[in-house]
Amino acid sequence: MKILGWLLIIISGGVIFLHTVIYAASNEQTMKEHPFQTIFSGGDNLIKRYTFTPPLEPFEIFIYALGIIGIVLLIIGIMKQEKSDN
Repeated sequence: MKILGWLLIIISGGVIFLHTVIYAASNEQTMKEHPFQTIFSGGDNLIKRYTFTPPLEPFEIFIYALGIIGIVLLIIGIMKQEKSDN
């Protein structure tokens, strides 16, 4: 359970980092290199990016839920390990 919990936490954190940091930098670079294309396309040339701030979209809620489930599984795994050690 602990391994699955850590895995879910890492996946959730990785997706949040990808969308808030990596995609933001990529979009900023695209806007600097191709400003007119960005303006006239209405931003269609940019990568869709989630902010993970309210209001939340279903994808963002799913990622947060993965992280919360990972934390719960990690806590359950630690509690079971402590119980078996006693």
